[in-house]
Amino acid sequence: QDAKASITTLTQRIYLVKDKAAQSEQAVQLITKDMKMLDNAKRHLFRTITTLKRLHMLVHAVEELRLVKHKSDYAAASQLVQAIRILNGHFNQYQAKVPALQKLARTVQDLQTELLQQVVQGFRRTALGVEQAGLVEQQEIHNAETKSPDGERRSSVIVEEENTSMLVVMTSDVMKGGVLYLDALGDNVRDDFIQNFCKDLLRPYVEEFSPPKPEAEGKKQTEKRVSSFHVVQQPEPDADEKAKQSKRLLDSVEQRFLWFRGVLEDEMQPKFGAIFPSEWHVQASLARAFLKLTHDHYLTLLQKGPRQDATNATILLKALQKTLVFEKEITAWLQLECQTVFAPEKAGGDKDGNTTQKNRVNPLIGVASIAFDNFMEPYITLEEQSMK
Repeated sequence: QDAKASITTLTQRIYLVKDKAAQSEQAVQLITKDMKMLDNAKRHLFRTITTLKRLHMLVHAVEELRLVKHKSDYAAASQLVQAIRILNGHFNQYQAKVPALQKLARTVQDLQTELLQQVVQGFRRTALGVEQAGLVEQQEIHNAETKSPDGERRSSVIVEEENTSMLVVMTSDVMKGGVLYLDALGDNVRDDFIQNFCKDLLRPYVEEFSPPKPEAEGKKQTEKRVSSFHVVQQPEPDADEKAKQSKRLLDSVEQRFLWFRGVLEDEMQPKFGAIFPSEWHVQASLARAFLKLTHDHYLTLLQKGPRQDATNATILLKALQKTLVFEKEITAWLQLECQTVFAPEKAGGDKDGNTTQKNRVNPLIGVASIAFDNFMEPYITLEEQSMK
């Protein structure tokens, strides 16, 4: 009986301890509930303050970007663009729901576009001169009006930016700031700029060396029918005109290469040699663009040239040899003067043949000379005849 009584007493004490533990747990939960509420409130308050600070910094950065646009301070703009990109990342999840953030994002995009236009126009005028650059910009405005249904509005914006950028003096420091700004906008913008910059420098080449029109078209232009019975012959071209036509043909390819060397050594290097970073490979891109244009000119001359150069083995061989020599010379010049590193010939590249991997450029040898591959039959026939 004593043992049973002891067990009963012990059981009662255990239940009593259990009840007190449950009461203590309830008391702790009541206390910590208020603490958790305070902790959550503190966390949300801290997040709200941080968000407001970032929003204030974003608005301030946008206003600073507006100011530096009018000052054409591209170096400062590059830093602001990077800061705005980082700050915008914190508000991406809210932009779809907050109209004010959408408006701010559009403002940033407009300012960046206007600054980019200033940079592009400044480099263009440095490269081509104010007069020639103005003609190019007018052509671009005309193309924009033709392609866009709201062309009138777009052209007015371009003209306004044109007038603003005319006041910018593109000194060495300003151009270096423009380079920093282009880098801040990203690889795609930088690559587009390099492509358009090379296109601008090669515009005179297209005008001077584009293949002449086929003979059939030329004959139509030399005859002007003024009635059903009379045909008036146009005057024969003078010596200067003949010289201009002659340098467009395959037997004068060396003039093409002399022209490009002049642009590279007299225009590109003195004005921009110390401006563009070596990792941009602007000189190599210019050389590739020139060789691609030359390749297209060769194909036109070989397929439908006014003179039957495609059947003249001597002209074909000389043109091919001079082209190969130039491709090797320009490759060596880029390696020596610009420290360009070319990738192995079998390495793959992008569709435009630019860089295959970081700081490496696809080879230039073969870019223009490959145009002769399908037109060497006359030379092969002549060699076969000489071997008999």
